[in-house]
Amino acid sequence: MIPPARPVHRLAIVRVGMAAAVVLAQGPARAADATTTATDCIAARNASLDLTKRQDLRAARAQLVICSADSCPDDIRQDCVKRAADVTAQMPTLVVRAKDAAGADLTAVKVTMDGEVLAERLDGTGLPVDSGEHTFTFEAAGQQLVTRTWLIQHTQKERREEIAFAAPAGPASVPPPAGAQQAPPDGAQGGSDAHKTAALVGAGVAAAGIVTGTIYGVLAISRKNDAEGVCPGSSVCATPEGVSKWNSAQSAANVSTLMFVVAGLGALEAAIFWFTPSGNATARGTSTQVGIGPGMLQLKAIW
Repeated sequence: MIPPARPVHRLAIVRVGMAAAVVLAQGPARAADATTTATDCIAARNASLDLTKRQDLRAARAQLVICSADSCPDDIRQDCVKRAADVTAQMPTLVVRAKDAAGADLTAVKVTMDGEVLAERLDGTGLPVDSGEHTFTFEAAGQQLVTRTWLIQHTQKERREEIAFAAPAGPASVPPPAGAQQAPPDGAQGGSDAHKTAALVGAGVAAAGIVTGTIYGVLAISRKNDAEGVCPGSSVCATPEGVSKWNSAQSAANVSTLMFVVAGLGALEAAIFWFTPSGNATARGTSTQVGIGPGMLQLKAIW
């Protein structure tokens, strides 16, 4: 009696078909390589076992492709074909859709995972990836680089992600060298120079006033001493010589006082123009005029 034929499990058929697809799509050249030795086959199978335990499924599948070659011993080859189907069934896949800044689909996109190239273009099919957290980069001609970090779940199939490239960046501006001063806006340089000039003029007036006031102060003291030698006081002096000496001393004292007042005004002007922004001075139309004449010094400032 001929025993009835045992039913073939549909899952087994699917696994064998997936394994065949892996061999044909991923490594046809190696699978058909008749120079693959038995030692190579054994090493590839052992390596695939270790990689599968570490859940490095993509690397494990690459080793299984090697030991599935026709030149491998039958027992090793059949085991590798079966295990290749199991690994492929567990391996997550990622489907990426890319768009440019205008919203148009892009297919010429290079995809890398942790620096390893997964695909040179997108065709709508799932990209085999490893589970865990990975950094993906997407490159397209004329587009800015896009980087994404995703956590891939174990056995997650056809995970769909969409990325959008930003508009291409314009020419990058070159920063000025260290220590270089940027050119001020139109009119700002002139206002700054005028501001500094006014401050320096004020400082010069202050210095001249101090020097002149000091000289006339010393002269007033000297003339006062001479007048006191003739008359003890200006109010009690009755001689023409004494009156003249007291008047001369008083005139020198008045000039000294005036010079110190002018010095104070010059110092005030210098402080105002030095410590206030140049833009304010330009907007207000600041101006400074200094006039010097016989026995006279005139300071005129408008702000």
